[in-house]
Amino acid sequence: NKSDYRPELTAVLFKKDKTVATDSFRLLEMTTDSSLKVEEYPIVEGNKIMRGFEPFMISAQKLKEVKIPKSNMPIANSLAVKFVDDSRVDLLTTDITNVNIKSFQRIAGKFPDYEAIIPQGEARAEIDVNGEALAELLEIMSKLSIEKRVTLKFYGNKKPLVLIAKNDKQSAR
Repeated sequence: NKSDYRPELTAVLFKKDKTVATDSFRLLEMTTDSSLKVEEYPIVEGNKIMRGFEPFMISAQKLKEVKIPKSNMPIANSLAVKFVDDSRVDLLTTDITNVNIKSFQRIAGKFPDYEAIIPQGEARAEIDVNGEALAELLEIMSKLSIEKRVTLKFYGNKKPLVLIAKNDKQSAR
């Protein structure tokens, strides 16, 4: 129902020390790179970035329009806040030579209390994996299942994580 639509459930929340995104099914919280200092951000074509701001939200879908340049300089591999007011946010990227500024409509409302759903305390198990290798295996194996399902089995410390996918004619592990 359109009247029930809550844009904050598909938003990205920007805070001084972290960025949080959700699509109401998945959640990602990423801290700000502590090695990046505002005062070290390059001033290109007279464009400066903000030193501080109140948290704000913008559309995750619209944020996909921002292309962050690839650079050997970590400061150039980041997104910076140039301007924030009650209705608009300007985000800046640079490759040190050129500046790209994109404006976004600020989303009003309150971001979901995501910290309340993240488990606290001691974990029952911890699995450390190569993210790229796991993503590649999951992508390949999920093609076997109509529902794109892959089962992960954990047998214990120092034992391999087993991935299983199947359909009515074929299986993989």
